[in-house]
Amino acid sequence: MSLLLSMFCLGLYTLLAQMLVTRELAVVCLGNELTIGVVFSVWLLLVGAGARLASLRPFRLVPIVPAFLWLAVMLPLVMLFLQVGAGWLRLPGEYVALHKIFAASFLALFPICVPAGMLFPLGCEALSRRGFERPVSGVYTVEALGCFVAGVLYSFWLIGTFSLFQIALFASATGFAGAACVARHLPGRKLLILAAGSMLVCGLSSSVGGAVDWRTVQMRWASLGIVHDGKDGRPAVTLRAGCDTRYQNLALLESGGLFSLYGDGEVMFSFPDPITSERAVNFVMAQKPEARRVLLLGGNPAGELPYLLAYPVREVVWVERDPALEGMVRTGAPGLYNQFVHDSRLRRVCEDGPRFVKYCQEQFDVILVHAPEPVTGSLNRLYTREFYGDVSRILAPGGFLHTSIEASERLETDASRMAGSIYRTLKAVFPVVNVTAGTPIQFFASGVDVALSMDRDVLYRRSRSAPVTRGTFRPEYLLDADELDAGKMAFTVQRLTRHDAPENTIIRPVSCYYTLILWSRYSHSLLGPLFREMAGWRPGWGTGGVGGVGLVLLGLAAMARRKTPAGLAGPGTWQVMAVTGFGGVALELILLYAFQGMHGYVYSRMGFMVGLFMLGAVTGAWQVRSLEKAGYCETRGMIALCLLLMGLVAWVVRVCLMNAVGPEWLLYGLTLATGAVVAMQFIAVSRLLTLKGAAPAVAAGRVWLADYWGSALGGFLAGIFLMPVLGIGVTCDLLLMVFTLSLLLFAVLTPRHPE
Repeated sequence: MSLLLSMFCLGLYTLLAQMLVTRELAVVCLGNELTIGVVFSVWLLLVGAGARLASLRPFRLVPIVPAFLWLAVMLPLVMLFLQVGAGWLRLPGEYVALHKIFAASFLALFPICVPAGMLFPLGCEALSRRGFERPVSGVYTVEALGCFVAGVLYSFWLIGTFSLFQIALFASATGFAGAACVARHLPGRKLLILAAGSMLVCGLSSSVGGAVDWRTVQMRWASLGIVHDGKDGRPAVTLRAGCDTRYQNLALLESGGLFSLYGDGEVMFSFPDPITSERAVNFVMAQKPEARRVLLLGGNPAGELPYLLAYPVREVVWVERDPALEGMVRTGAPGLYNQFVHDSRLRRVCEDGPRFVKYCQEQFDVILVHAPEPVTGSLNRLYTREFYGDVSRILAPGGFLHTSIEASERLETDASRMAGSIYRTLKAVFPVVNVTAGTPIQFFASGVDVALSMDRDVLYRRSRSAPVTRGTFRPEYLLDADELDAGKMAFTVQRLTRHDAPENTIIRPVSCYYTLILWSRYSHSLLGPLFREMAGWRPGWGTGGVGGVGLVLLGLAAMARRKTPAGLAGPGTWQVMAVTGFGGVALELILLYAFQGMHGYVYSRMGFMVGLFMLGAVTGAWQVRSLEKAGYCETRGMIALCLLLMGLVAWVVRVCLMNAVGPEWLLYGLTLATGAVVAMQFIAVSRLLTLKGAAPAVAAGRVWLADYWGSALGGFLAGIFLMPVLGIGVTCDLLLMVFTLSLLLFAVLTPRHPE
């Protein structure tokens, strides 16, 4: 019982460690979900390697207690390494190259994943020696249950209450607890219990864990070269506040009285900047200075709300999902904050912007969508056809939408493609779409009944007639505004329509794909040409290529089977587990990305969804627990059934997501089902190898190696190439093809009856 309890602690530890490393890398990599696929693939690769090591004879004598102690000590050090080494990953103002993300992930995860991977087969071997009837399913079930509990705790309590370093201390406490469970007859067990309790207390204490976290966060920003003391002649930059919320990492930095708010490592806005803010608001409101109801989604509250409220509006609704952002503004500029926060015409709504628009029953004269660039799935939602359709529904007669996107002055190919995708998406929803020149490119969209104008004289007269008190802005600015130059605006439209950029949707986030190309280009990655080449693929090319390779493999397998009738059962079984792991992680990432695209807060639910996957594994392992005593034919049939079930899950995912059916409960249910099938396959393949004469530890190690290395490949391909570039539909089609070919290979390579 104590050994099983230690495996439960292992599950708690591993999921918390995975979430912490993913979250920390996301901050350094500007919140890009690409880091999820990278961390998952590296994590699975190293855990599989550890499992394989433990199945080898020299490593099967590795004691379990020191492995747990190593894990307990290493996680805080890994978090410190990621924060101190942030400057090695990214220089100020640069994107992070893909090879650096992989290198950092490998260095950070190696000391965690290899020992964690070794503990699984070692636990199976120890249980088998103690006479436990079902060691593989027992360890698999308990460890997966620990992952689920950790996922629930992380998503619904830890991430919104404690800092990342405090959560790392909690994970370390579970490592010491796991060692204490195994060392029940050793003299140092009391010290292990004391160490676990001490780590837990330090994590709960804000004066200890919180103080250490604040210091490590300062080290991160200093390593990035953003925070410095100014002794080198540059203006000093100081970290004033920071926190990890359910949605993002926030940091408030100050230099010479100017505050910059960072979200996941990228500047969201700066304040106070009255000249720039007043000019931007008056430029937009010149289209309709008599507007009565204004909706602001996101944006800079310190820069936009005071000047919007200077107009004779009846109501300004500001929607921001993260309440901590308002607290950061109040911390940086309390006087400016008090100027608009008490205005009775301002209504603050703490809700997700796209969700608010989707269910809103009100109408607005002006809707301002002021969000950062669509470099993540969460931000991309504010630039999709589905979102623009909801916006058009709540626009009052005569109302208009304003949004913008950064682009270079000359609109090079990559920049024009991304902006062109947004332009085409707007044109698919709104009859009228006007574009300004320069950077950022500003879009004004409306129906045909709206008197939108890009004429300088018209906008000057409208702005001059507005009954508004102004500071530095004068309407005469509009008469010479460079962004309203007719020739330059025509050039901008010509560049945006030059390439046949597809529409941007939730299911196929084209803007995120183009951002990947820009990211690859600016980080000097070699993947940019590959991304561009993949963009030209037709949907049938991928499935056709996989099908062709599969037919060749089937032919070779059939010829080999005739020569060695009984010698290929092992490879045929391992490929099934590798394919199941590949598809399981690919489907898990599809569901995570779909959750991000539809609901926009995957970093607060990622732990829960990974935990649900593991709960599904618990359910699946429990359903087939009797299989560990089953015969050859029954086991072989279960393996084939699991492949069919994986194909069914992939088909359901495709149908639901392609038809925009994605409520949270459905995504959770599909994640649960995927984990259940993967666990059933794990138990079945382990049993088949045992029937072939392998010891429990050897069978568990080999199956874990196939499962995790196949899963690592699935995380790499699905998370970095297939999903961002080809979209959900093509990725699911490829998975269906792979499952079918794997089933055929299994049928060819394994005999129907034991030999």
